[in-house]
Amino acid sequence: MLGTWRTTGEGAVTTESWRVAPTGEMIGAASTVKDGKELFAESMVIERRADGTVYFVASPQGQDTHAFAMLNADGAQVAFEDKSHDFPYRISYILESPDVLVGRIYGVQGGQERSASWRYQRVVD
Repeated sequence: MLGTWRTTGEGAVTTESWRVAPTGEMIGAASTVKDGKELFAESMVIERRADGTVYFVASPQGQDTHAFAMLNADGAQVAFEDKSHDFPYRISYILESPDVLVGRIYGVQGGQERSASWRYQRVVD
């Protein structure tokens, strides 16, 4: 997940970047821009808490911060979940290749199961 990732669709560009902080946490930032206007922004942290549990902590623009506990992880994928949260209640990332990262969210909206995914390409500086 480390690095900068980008995808386009419906005239918008979504960029997500991840780095390791000196404290060992992974720090992420995401934004979606269309026609020069930012439509969405989010800051994220993947952190290990005192009890050893790893959390994905999301701070979406204009919304409350929420933590999702890690469900599973291996060298190519990771998933986080909090079933008490409506949308999303699960967040996952799959590294399909060194240059392709797929992010997915799952949840309930209007009483219906919903999901969304982003197929990112690595940005090479």
